[in-house]
Amino acid sequence: MITVRDVTTTDVPEIVRLFAGLSARSVRQRFLSMSTRSGPEYARSLPDPERTTDAVVAITRGAIVGVGSTHPAPPDAVELAVVVDDADQGHGIGTLLIEELLARASRRGVRTMVATVLGGNAQILEVLKDLGLPWRISYADGTGTVAIGLTDDRGYRVARDLRARKSDAEALRPFLEPRKIAVFPTGIGDVADRDLAGHPVVPVVAVGRVGGRLAVPPGVSLAIIPDGLSESDAAVTACADAGVLAIALVTARRHDTDAVTPTGLSPGVLDRVRAAGARVLGPRSTGLANTNPRVGLDVGAGQGSRWAGALGIVSDVPEEADRVATLLRTRGLGVSAVVDVGQAVDVSMAEVVAWMARDRRTQVVLVVVGEPVSRDLAVRLAEVHRAVKPVVL
Repeated sequence: MITVRDVTTTDVPEIVRLFAGLSARSVRQRFLSMSTRSGPEYARSLPDPERTTDAVVAITRGAIVGVGSTHPAPPDAVELAVVVDDADQGHGIGTLLIEELLARASRRGVRTMVATVLGGNAQILEVLKDLGLPWRISYADGTGTVAIGLTDDRGYRVARDLRARKSDAEALRPFLEPRKIAVFPTGIGDVADRDLAGHPVVPVVAVGRVGGRLAVPPGVSLAIIPDGLSESDAAVTACADAGVLAIALVTARRHDTDAVTPTGLSPGVLDRVRAAGARVLGPRSTGLANTNPRVGLDVGAGQGSRWAGALGIVSDVPEEADRVATLLRTRGLGVSAVVDVGQAVDVSMAEVVAWMARDRRTQVVLVVVGEPVSRDLAVRLAEVHRAVKPVVL
C-alpha cells in the first residue's frame, strides 16, 4: 500500500537520503545536472512556504520512496517537481504524487502547471500524456518546457478512474495471486492448521515461534490468521514487520461466524500495517478463493463449495458468498474467484470488484450485499464497471 501525505520538517533528512541513493540518471533527470548539492537544497526548500506551494511524499514499507512538489511560477502558474526512488519507478508512484499535486493546485485556482524535462526523459513524458489533461511542450537547448492545463474535462476524469481501478486491482493481487502462504496457529501453543488454506499450487508454511515470539517465514505474500486468535495484534504486526503484503483474518470453519469472537485490532495496529505497505481482509471473513489452476487458492470456511468457472463473487454477508457458489454449482456453473470482505476494516468491496473487473477469467461479477450503505456502494460500483463487464447485484 502507498500512502501520500504532506511533507514535514522531520522528513527532510530522509528525503536527503533518498536523493543520495538515486542513480546518476535519476539525478540528472530531476535536476538537469549532476550536482550533489541540488538534492539537499531542494529537500530543505520543501517545508518553506515562501519557496514551495505544496509538497507531498509517497510512503510504502515504512519508508519515503517518492517526493513531489509545486513551486510558484509567475505570473499565475506553478512548477512541478517529482522524483521516485529508482527501485520503485514504473509502479505508478509518480502518477499518484502528480495527481495529488494537480488536485491541490486546482483547489488553489491555478490553471496551468509547468515542468522542465530533459529531451530524452520519455518516462515522465509518457506519465504526463497519460494524465488525460491538455498539454504542450516546447524545446530549447536539449530541455523541454511542458505546460499542463488544469481543466476537469471528461478525458481527465476517465483516465483518472481507469488508473484508480488499476490501482485497486493491484492492491488485491497478493490476496488472490499469492506466491507463498503462511498459516497461523489458532491459539497459543497450537499447531497451525495448514488445511485452512486448502491445497493451493503455491507453497503453504506454518508460522512457528523463535524465542517465544511469532516468526513469519521469509517470502510470504499472504498470511491467514484465524478469527479469535488470542494474539491477533502480535500476529498482524509480525506479518507487517516481515514484509507480508496481504493479511486475511478469516473464520476457520463453516458456521463459526456466530461462535467465534471476531479478531479485533488494537488502535494503531492497522495504521502500522498500512505504513508497512500491507493490507487486511476481514475480520470475520469466511474466506477467499481463486480457482485459476495456476493458483488453486481456497481459504477459509467455504472450502469445497468453489467449482471453477467464470463468475466472480464478492460479499459482505457471512457465508452468503459460499451459499451462492454452492447454488451455482447445482446449476452447472462455477466461480473464478470468491471474496468475503467480512467487516471490511481495510480491504473494501470496491477494491475486490476492481480486481474482478480486470481478471480475464471473470466474465460476470456477482455482488452480494447486506447493509443499505453497502448496497449503495454496490450500485456505484456497477455504474463504474458496467463498461468493463456485467455486474449483478
